[in-house]
Amino acid sequence: GKITKPLQPAFFVNGSPSETSGNVHSFGNIKHNIGSHYVNSTGRFTAPVAGRYLFTAGIWAAAGSDNFMQVRINEAGDHAGVHVNNSAIVSGTVSAVYSMAANDYASIHCLYTIQGSTPRNFFSGILIG
Repeated sequence: GKITKPLQPAFFVNGSPSETSGNVHSFGNIKHNIGSHYVNSTGRFTAPVAGRYLFTAGIWAAAGSDNFMQVRINEAGDHAGVHVNNSAIVSGTVSAVYSMAANDYASIHCLYTIQGSTPRNFFSGILIG
C-alpha cells in the first residue's frame, strides 16, 4: 500500500537569495513550507521533532569565485559542503542526512559571491524518520 504524510515537515525555496555575513536567506520563492518550520528572512529550518532530516542546497557562484558553500546545523555543528574553484559561473550543490534534536536548525553558509538565478539557487529539507 501507499502511505502519504500530508503534515510531514518539509520545505523548498528557490530564486535569487540574499547573503549576510555568509548566511544565505530571503529566497525569491517559497514553493512549499509544510508546518512553517522554515523562516525565509533568516534562511533557517528549525526541526520540530528529533529525527533524521534530508537537506539539499544549490548556490550559483559568480565568475571568479573560489570558496566553500555548506549546509550547517546550529551554525557550528555538523555540516556538509562543496568547494567551488572556477573562472566561470558554476553551481555548487550539496545534500546530506542529519540527525537533529528538536529545535536544532539548519541553514546555508556561503563564502562566495552568489549569482542571481531562480532554478540554480535553492534550499530544501524534509523529515525522513
